[in-house]
Amino acid sequence: MLEEALRKLLVEHAGSAAAADFELPSFRPEDPALRPGVDLYDKELMADLLDGDGTR
Repeated sequence: MLEEALRKLLVEHAGSAAAADFELPSFRPEDPALRPGVDLYDKELMADLLDGDGTR
């Protein structure tokens, strides 16, 4: 039942303009919020980066 409701919701919103306005952020050196080459599967590195340590 939940799956059916989700399918209906997705079909209703499939053609909406909001989907076209989505922009995926990319790395820019002047924007320090995004970092190049960060391995999202390395839990220790991610913890260091999120804690602000970043010494690795």
